[in-house]
Amino acid sequence: MIRGMTGKSSLRFSTDFLDVEMEIRSVNSRFFEFRIKTPARYASLEMDTRKIASQKLGRGKIDFNLRINEKEAQSVGLTINMALAKSYLEASRKVAEELNLSDSVSLKDILSFSQVLNSDTSDVDESTLKLLLEHFEKLIDQMLPMMIEEGKSTLEDVQNSLDIMVKSLDFVKIKYPQVLDKYKSSLRDRVLEVSSLKPSEERLSLELEMFASRTAINEEVVRLDNHIRVMQDILLGKRPETSKELDFIGQEMNREVNTIASKSSDFEITEQTIILKSEIEKMREQFRNII
Repeated sequence: MIRGMTGKSSLRFSTDFLDVEMEIRSVNSRFFEFRIKTPARYASLEMDTRKIASQKLGRGKIDFNLRINEKEAQSVGLTINMALAKSYLEASRKVAEELNLSDSVSLKDILSFSQVLNSDTSDVDESTLKLLLEHFEKLIDQMLPMMIEEGKSTLEDVQNSLDIMVKSLDFVKIKYPQVLDKYKSSLRDRVLEVSSLKPSEERLSLELEMFASRTAINEEVVRLDNHIRVMQDILLGKRPETSKELDFIGQEMNREVNTIASKSSDFEITEQTIILKSEIEKMREQFRNII
């Protein structure tokens, strides 16, 4: 099912040992971008959450925040790098001696130095990690309905553009034969202006055929008409396609309209090609925001 990329969701749950709050936000992006903010002790979740998000969402810029309150402080192991602490202390005293400063390094200072005091992440058991991942999947599932609604709204806009295109193309279908008839009449009048003789029908037919071959848009109109029908089938769910296929169809539509515009010698047909190109561009912009 085609859906958008914008959405958000949050959930909370508790166990005997943890109070957990999760929040996820997703916005449009051409690629898959995943950022996680979590307590350092649970950093091992990043790889699995990234994989789940990629499988379920495909594209988008996604921010996942995980906040955990551990009810029992003893569940968090702390390790002290004593060798590193001694090195920091000796270095501090040496700097103080060299610069003739008072040695005022406190315990608080030593513990604040990088990697002196570390939390032990090895204590997070597999059952807790599994539980967090299960709720992460639920978090994404809660967000999907919002994305599906966005996709429906986007496809409604696409359908409006297709309706406008159908009207413009119908005008071109009717107008093009009239352009040929007008050219034939104009050609006959020009011949009469320079000659008192009645122009040969054979000669007029030849000239008209040459003009028609230069300006023929029948094939382009048929192909564009077919592209519109295919896209309408997709919107009705008759064909399972993704935004990439839709964008490709839009690209082919644009190619046909450009050819019609380049062959046209009629102002009104040219005017309709401008409308067609405008609607195609609107649709392709919408396709970039859906999956």
